[in-house]
Amino acid sequence: MQTPSMDRDYARLRWQCRRGMLELDLILQHYLDAQFDTMKPQEIQHFTQLLTQSDQTLLAWCLGYQAPEHAQDQHIIQHIRQSVSA
Repeated sequence: MQTPSMDRDYARLRWQCRRGMLELDLILQHYLDAQFDTMKPQEIQHFTQLLTQSDQTLLAWCLGYQAPEHAQDQHIIQHIRQSVSA
């Protein structure tokens, strides 16, 4: 069961997933829609931090052209890529 706070977090993140590239919008929104209900607060925080990256960087990571340097980014990107390929 979602609380009003969780609804606000979801809405805020959904808005932040709207980027300048349609492909990236679709990838990030699909991941958020599929995973938000099961994400722990720390995972939400890491995802929020991930969204501060540039569109070009995020797309390169999500498509596997580049790999993030930080372990927490690598973990989330791995989950995003698995979510999209499923």
